[in-house]
Amino acid sequence: MATHACVLCKKTRAGRFTRRQDAGSGGWSQGFQLPLYYCYTCLPQGQGRGEEILDTPVHNEEETVTKKPTLVPPSMAKRVLTPPPTPVNKTEGLSLITPLKPLVAQLGRIESEDDYKTADGIFGRIKQARKTWKAKMYGTPAKLGPIPSVRAGLEALYELNREIDRPLEELENQVEKEMKAFKLRELRALQEAEAERQRKEQEAIEALAELERKKALLKTPAARAKVQEQMEEIAETITEAEAPAEKVKGQASEDRSFKTPKVDDMLSFCAGIAEGLIPVECVQLMISKVQAAYRLDPEKVAEWPGVIITDDVQIKGR
Repeated sequence: MATHACVLCKKTRAGRFTRRQDAGSGGWSQGFQLPLYYCYTCLPQGQGRGEEILDTPVHNEEETVTKKPTLVPPSMAKRVLTPPPTPVNKTEGLSLITPLKPLVAQLGRIESEDDYKTADGIFGRIKQARKTWKAKMYGTPAKLGPIPSVRAGLEALYELNREIDRPLEELENQVEKEMKAFKLRELRALQEAEAERQRKEQEAIEALAELERKKALLKTPAARAKVQEQMEEIAETITEAEAPAEKVKGQASEDRSFKTPKVDDMLSFCAGIAEGLIPVECVQLMISKVQAAYRLDPEKVAEWPGVIITDDVQIKGR
């Protein structure tokens, strides 16, 4: 049976994920206490400890109890969840912001050395306020804050969701891929059949026009009647042409065909932009790639067409 550390005694023992009845429901959790892992020693009677017929020996400092194995997803068994932290009041955070907002509003544009030093002092106070708030939200290694505590439980749930949903998504994508391939073949077949129908119809129309000209040149009623009979036969073939085949329809899905552009020659595409044939908005610039190339070879990148090297400044706290 997989075991891991209890959130109270920190010892690796058999136990279970549960919400203790004596755990508070207010504060940062707002009544949504996440299940935490307790060993059976730390879990009080009446909360899932000792109520069933048990078959797995579990060490207890006071007594030896046999406990029924708890089925825990492997992903959750790998994680050690922490107990809820001390609630954080929103008012505490707002009290950090209130005295700083008027200072920043009065700062305005920095014009002199004194202005810069004043701004530097405000900057330091803001950085310190952020550190204070971060300490409340993230806590310390000895006592975690609400964010890592909630995150631990959420990560376990997300991992469980991924273990189930990802294989289902892969199966769905596999079936969808085959369905799409069939629909593309079906679409091409329907297009070819429609093109063939239109070709035969055009040939019949041209044959009718030719017979009409031939009929006008004939002088005897018998000859004209014979041509008229041929024209009626051709017109009948047009009327009796086969209707286009119906598309296959599913009950759990629907398909929609449409046209979509694809770039199959990037160099030609870029040449079209340079010539003004294609709007420049059709290209997305990946500036991170340019910056990475500049770090490797700044002189070469500085010579690239359309690239200029500008000065920039980064302000960091001490």
